[in-house]
Amino acid sequence: MGSPAIASAAGVATRPTAGRFLSHTQRPIRAISAATAASRPTTPKTVTRFTYLSRQISSWENRHGALTIRCGHSPSKTLTTNRRLNSTSTATKPVAPNSLAQTSRTSSFISPRYLPLILLLAIGGFAWDSQWLFPSTPTSTDPAEQTILGPARKFIPFAVVAREQVSPTSFILTLKAPTSSLPSVASLWKVFDLWCVEVKQPQIQVAREYTPLPPPPGSADEDTLRLYVRAVRGGEVSTYLSRLSPPSVDGGPGDTVELRGPHGEFDLSSRLGGRGDRVVFLAGGTGIASALQAAHAVLPLPGAPSMTIFWAVRSRDEIQQGGNTLQMKPSQTVSWWSWNPFSRRSADNSSSGIRAEALTAQVKDPSPVSRELLALKERYGDRLDIRVVIDQEGTAVRDSDLAAALTQPGPKRPSNPSPPSTHAVEGCKFHSQTAHIGMVDGAPNAGKRSLFKPDDCACSSGTAAPGKNLFVVSGPEGFVQAYAGAKLWRDGGQLQGPVGGMLGVLQRKSPEILKDWIVLKL
Repeated sequence: MGSPAIASAAGVATRPTAGRFLSHTQRPIRAISAATAASRPTTPKTVTRFTYLSRQISSWENRHGALTIRCGHSPSKTLTTNRRLNSTSTATKPVAPNSLAQTSRTSSFISPRYLPLILLLAIGGFAWDSQWLFPSTPTSTDPAEQTILGPARKFIPFAVVAREQVSPTSFILTLKAPTSSLPSVASLWKVFDLWCVEVKQPQIQVAREYTPLPPPPGSADEDTLRLYVRAVRGGEVSTYLSRLSPPSVDGGPGDTVELRGPHGEFDLSSRLGGRGDRVVFLAGGTGIASALQAAHAVLPLPGAPSMTIFWAVRSRDEIQQGGNTLQMKPSQTVSWWSWNPFSRRSADNSSSGIRAEALTAQVKDPSPVSRELLALKERYGDRLDIRVVIDQEGTAVRDSDLAAALTQPGPKRPSNPSPPSTHAVEGCKFHSQTAHIGMVDGAPNAGKRSLFKPDDCACSSGTAAPGKNLFVVSGPEGFVQAYAGAKLWRDGGQLQGPVGGMLGVLQRKSPEILKDWIVLKL
């Protein structure tokens, strides 16, 4: 027998079974429906509901015919769906064709009366977002917002054009701004004394603030920024930056990095005023970038103050290439007790002056950062004193070093133990330490010198313009806390907080030592 005949016979054999299966399936469904309907209370509302539903189903069947199942060449058999729907049934409820058509018309198009409103909202949204879409056309008259960075709302791609290794874990990245007819990013050095930019890690959408290094002497490229970066284990952004590279020698493209800013920090010039003649800057690690910014801002001023920079690093590689040890004078030799910040013997030797190692031109193979510090030293001479301490060699900035730096006279007054005090109103936001406790970075004038007016200062003096000396601490959070006290967190932001740490200990021992000083924490 041929295969078609076998298939036909198999079909004939299975059709009675299929028919019995459908018949037996139909009876229980009808029985369940009848039992469920009978179990419900026969209120007039219930009877009306089921009567209406039955009429709808019958009407729909009459219009579209019964559901027919045809199998092979046998006469067609018809199975009519007379299932009744109830609350426990899983069958799909038939929907009237008129309802389907009405639903389709409702969901397929929006009423014309809403189109003008939608168009108006779209135009308004585009106009509102235009400052984000076109950052090259700023409308602000603020000089800080006239560069390619704009008003610090949008990340701008900068090209990596150079990379210079400082130590095995730190490097300097040189970034170039996109071509634009706007003022160069170098104009920001005329707006701020201290400022920073945000760097974005694109993979995890995290941003961290970095302080640009001042342009080196004689630099002609005004569209570049330099960042001093130390790759920290577990640091998302620093690790990302360590993988970036400039264009290769064979013409391969370099990487890009996205920046947002600028963010102004404290206005140093307005706080120095006419009487401030000393700046002491304590920098930890890459915090030396802020110290270089401060020197770049205050040392060229008319009647400029003298400045002492303490630079604390982990290893000598940050100071010298190859890590060669400087030859120290016998009086500078330190032991374990002399570098302990809170050692009693360290405090007893406070009269010996600053004992931290001096960075001079005699250093061999200075690192790129040391070269910039030495260039400043050569330019300003005795007005700039640079000291370094190395953690791996057991040296640190002691309280005696700080005491000597705080009592050292500036160029505006003779050397005497009792300098004339500077009068300051407690509420003055530039010259009162009490007013700085609840102050955020950059306040009260967003770090912009141009926004300072004489009327903003609440101080008065009978002999000279008001002003204070400045003690600035920059570095990791633990470093700042150890020397000047912790910053405060409030309402999602950081405040300066009271003076603490080593400076707080000195102030409790000698209440007058910080009388003419403003302490700033970066």
